[in-house]
Amino acid sequence: MIRCKICGEPIQWFRTPKGKRLPVDWEPMYYIPDPNGDQLLVLPDGTTDRGWQAGDAAETGVKLGFVSHFASCPGAADMRRS
Repeated sequence: MIRCKICGEPIQWFRTPKGKRLPVDWEPMYYIPDPNGDQLLVLPDGTTDRGWQAGDAAETGVKLGFVSHFASCPGAADMRRS
């Protein structure tokens, strides 16, 4: 298991369609796809989708996505390259 060097939380690395590495939180999140949703999720193929957080997989139309670790890490500003 890989851990963030800043906060110590477990993370995974996905590749974007352009080949860049993107850290995401280890645990996926259930979400309901909606272009107006308040969550921006990263999919395993590195693309993104927008939606609303769902309570669980039993809700209709639910998908699994991952939160970018840049959005959840308290030290994200320290990770960004200048």
